[in-house]
Formats: sequence, structure tokens, C-alpha cells
Amino acid sequence: MQKRNNPDNKINFIRGELFGKMFLPDEESYLFKRQRVEKNMDNKFREIFKGKVVIVGIGNSLKGDDGVGLLVIEELKKRGCSIPCINAGVALESYMGKIIKESPDTVLIIDATHLGRSAGTWELLEPEDIIKSGFTTHDMSARMFLEYLQEVSGTKVYMLGIQPQNVDWGKEITEVLRERVEEIVNLIMEAEKCMNHI
Repeated sequence: MQKRNNPDNKINFIRGELFGKMFLPDEESYLFKRQRVEKNMDNKFREIFKGKVVIVGIGNSLKGDDGVGLLVIEELKKRGCSIPCINAGVALESYMGKIIKESPDTVLIIDATHLGRSAGTWELLEPEDIIKSGFTTHDMSARMFLEYLQEVSGTKVYMLGIQPQNVDWGKEITEVLRERVEEIVNLIMEAEKCMNHI
């Protein structure tokens, strides 16, 4: 049987394996929950990529998985992503002027984040989630950035948070997070292709 494409769902690409690792089955309610979550994630990606976007990676590459956001930015640049991508390291506030100069509708921060889930799980966090204390490993920097950016320009800020496995000094990024980097980069590159058609 030939599959039909749905023209109203052009960024319908957050599927399968990712959700199997993000949400555990809950018998009869599992399918319903999964469909609801997929719909919400699609809507968030539509919101992020329907206007001008700047992607910002933050983290410390000397602390294992804490550098996951930086690795995503590095891989996006290697693949020729046309979306402005900024490696902010551990000094997000130092790049405020550069980000504002881009006049983005949306900023997507990518960072190691305490989600309370298994390593490699990732979620898109809304502004109110970012402001909550204890989420990101660079909590204060992200919250100050969000509050200032919204006050100055009204730019919408999302965070793609990834649960780290090991953030010890001198460690490399774990294999499970390297796998997530590849998945996330693929999603963003697919979103880039669809931006002009949403």
C-alpha cells in the first residue's frame, strides 16, 4: 500500500526511536500520550522555524556531556546549515549583542539540561520552563539571557535541553549523547529545508 504525504504536516519528523526513549509505555494510555506529545513537538518546531531563527549552543567542552550544545553547533556548521549558529561556550551573555544584531524572531538554545530522565533524553522547553531554577547546567546564564532578550526585543526563546550522563572534568562526550547530537542535527537540517514551505 502506497503511503500518502500530508501537506499540512511538513515538519512531521519527530518520530519512532526518540519517543521510545523519552516516554515509557503506560499500557492503554501509551498510544494516546505518544500521539499527543508528537503533535505538540511538531507544533513547537513549526513555531521555532517559521521565522528568522538563531541557534545558540552553550556548554563546556572540557566537562564531558556538558559540551553537547557546542557539538551540535559544530556539526551544523560542518553540514552547511544556513541558519545562524553561535557557539557561546560558557559565556552566553557575551554574545547578547551579536544575537540581537541578527534580529531573530526566535532563539533556540541547545544545552545539557537536568530533565530527571535517562541520559540522552531531550525536550523542547518553553520560556517559563527555562526560567525555573535547576533545569540547565548553566541555569543563571540562560535565565538572565532570556529575561533580557525578551525585554529588549520581544524575541521568543526556546531551549532544546539534553539530559547528560557525565559532566566530570576531563571527560569526553558519552556515546549516547553523540547519538543524540546526530539525531538533533538531522532534525534541524530537515527543518531548515522546510522553512520556506511552512
